[in-house]
Amino acid sequence: MGNVGQNGTPAMSTEHAIPKRFPSQLGDRIMACSDPSGELMIQLELEFAQQLDADRIARSVDLALDAEPVLGCRFVRHWRKPWWERLEPGARKAFLPARDEAEYESFKASPAAAHTGPQVSVCLLNLSDAAMLLIKVSHYAADAAGVREVSRIISSIYDKLGSDPDFVPEPNRPGSRSVGEILKGVRWTTYPRLYWQFQRDTWASQVPRATLTLSFRDGPPEALSFINRLLPREQVSFLVDYGRKHEATLNDLLVAAFLRALAAQAGLDGHRQLRVTTTVDCRRYVTDDQAPAVANLSLGVLGWPNLGTDLGQDFASTLARVASITRRRKRSFVGLDNLIGFMVWPGPLPHALATRFVQQYFGGWVRQGNFPHALTNMGAIDPSAVTYGASPLNARLLPPPSTPPHFALGVSGYDGTLTISTGVYGIQWDMAESFLDAMVGELPH
Repeated sequence: MGNVGQNGTPAMSTEHAIPKRFPSQLGDRIMACSDPSGELMIQLELEFAQQLDADRIARSVDLALDAEPVLGCRFVRHWRKPWWERLEPGARKAFLPARDEAEYESFKASPAAAHTGPQVSVCLLNLSDAAMLLIKVSHYAADAAGVREVSRIISSIYDKLGSDPDFVPEPNRPGSRSVGEILKGVRWTTYPRLYWQFQRDTWASQVPRATLTLSFRDGPPEALSFINRLLPREQVSFLVDYGRKHEATLNDLLVAAFLRALAAQAGLDGHRQLRVTTTVDCRRYVTDDQAPAVANLSLGVLGWPNLGTDLGQDFASTLARVASITRRRKRSFVGLDNLIGFMVWPGPLPHALATRFVQQYFGGWVRQGNFPHALTNMGAIDPSAVTYGASPLNARLLPPPSTPPHFALGVSGYDGTLTISTGVYGIQWDMAESFLDAMVGELPH
């Protein structure tokens, strides 16, 4: 049988179907400006109760580099505007069959190869009666929702190869990665209000110039590893009910627990502000919440929510304040204000100048001890996106590891459970372990 596309027609040669070069998007360049804060990669880790077909995984990953063209590229630096450049087939090794757990963990701790490509790499560790599958994606190319979509693409190809070993997917040539997909449904007359909101909230996230943060000891950022805390279905169900009774979302509960753990671990002193950086997936403004292609369409909201110095007497009072703040902000295009802000400044600048501006500006926050820690909700993992001949026992997204003094947690859901994860270096390990335990302990039970 010849190569066929997803619609059953003969597939075009990808050598001619996919451009050799295409432009970077604003979301990509925003990520590129963030390089010094840590390793810009997001990983999806899957645990199976049986072995997977290594050859079929390898073939699926290779085909995914053409099915979603940005994955088969390298990110080319340029002072004015970087671009994506397609790799030749012989230069895009993306699959590693791990021989043992040490090799698997070494792969997990290795950086994503954004500048040499490809933008996705996959490691499979087959054990006697189990398997671990790790999908590593460069944050230059995709946010957490994009990583989930990458797995969906690979999983779909894996499934089709099971019945048709000659299957070749059709490249997603028309899929737009532009932030313009977000703004299609937003009237341009709203832009000035959103920009004013961006300026106002940026000011509030800096002044007073004192943010409560953990005091990591100094030292070289060595021995990267990941810490996870799993919340079982019964506990998650209880938390959802608790939130419903208090007019709060599950994310509100997690933010409240984060802030209370921060106050306990860092020592609330009545001066430093209780701020946390969160993320907003702007796909909520795209029709059907589905972007046309794998992309960066999430934005960080620095220092929000901000409780000032008033934590509240107990968890319920902290939650009430957090929920009130988030409800109010969600009514005014949360996340889009930040996008408009970046589009106005420094977006139009040549990339080299924009990078210098961003790094100097936020570097000043860091030097002043005024850069808030982060809690990013990475979303629910759809079981259909992670089925590789069998459903995994567990699935979790691992957030980009942050170098001290930065610190970030990621939360992801799968099959009714929640996992809180962080990537830390040796000098952060003890404090990070203690913080995650404190955060879980703050949640109602």
